[in-house]
Amino acid sequence: MSPKVKASLRSPSIVYKSTGNNINNILVSGIAPTILIILGMFINGRDIISFYTKILCLSNILNLLPFTTDGEVILMSILNIVRKK
Repeated sequence: MSPKVKASLRSPSIVYKSTGNNINNILVSGIAPTILIILGMFINGRDIISFYTKILCLSNILNLLPFTTDGEVILMSILNIVRKK
């Protein structure tokens, strides 16, 4: 997908052009937050560092919601798949 790093002082990000493949867009947008959420479920939060790490991993569930960029891409790809059928 030829990703490019868009450097900004406030929020650096990785930008890629959509190829029009909705399944691929869902996978690219959803895989990182999903892996971190699963990792956060397995972290044992007994000390403060591991608890903080667990909270940070589990907070990635917000990336799957439609008001974030990743969530918006996922929602639009799902809607495109449903519209085609």
